[in-house]
Amino acid sequence: TPPACTPPACSSTLSHVLSSLLQNLEMRGGTLGRIMRKAVRSLGKGTVQAAQIERVTTGSDHFNLADAHLGMSNLSKRVLAALDMARVVRVRRRNYLYLLRQLHNTPAMLDMPPMMHALPPGACPLFYPLAVRDKAAVVERLQERGVEAIDFWRYFHPSCDPARFPDAAWLRQHVLEVPLHEDLTPSMMRYIAQTVREVVSHTGTSSCVDYERCETAS
Repeated sequence: TPPACTPPACSSTLSHVLSSLLQNLEMRGGTLGRIMRKAVRSLGKGTVQAAQIERVTTGSDHFNLADAHLGMSNLSKRVLAALDMARVVRVRRRNYLYLLRQLHNTPAMLDMPPMMHALPPGACPLFYPLAVRDKAAVVERLQERGVEAIDFWRYFHPSCDPARFPDAAWLRQHVLEVPLHEDLTPSMMRYIAQTVREVVSHTGTSSCVDYERCETAS
């Protein structure tokens, strides 16, 4: 039986929630969103310091032993309890297959097949792995257009010699994450596919298949 864990402080949880909301605003709001996020972050940073709020570090490769006793926040438990997990799996698989059909033959992609041609039964993808030549530039351009692409797995641990693992080094250099989570609507997925094709190929064209056709293939 695992030991009982205590949730993090509410102030830390709310701080992370606000940060996530601001990031979403920036991605969806374009230039105005970036300006608003910068202004709110500047104000919020001073407030956090004045209130002496200690944020629990998340999304980091480093483990803070002092936080080993912490468990899931109460807010995260409520969000998790409200999820329809069967729908999450179904929609994520459909979105993955849609992107696979849209992006696997884009002319300017690396001359290589997709990372995965198919999904094992029941597998729930976290994102669509896309290999490109200039990952940093593609990620930046996609984010400028509101697509929350992520620089996948970029850095090795300081104690690891990249030269010993050339395959992993190649993946780190070329693979980015394209979002496909369950909150993305069909129209959003069409926009993501169209935008990725335009940014990567610089052709401004796309021969999109019907999104709904992926529903039966998932």
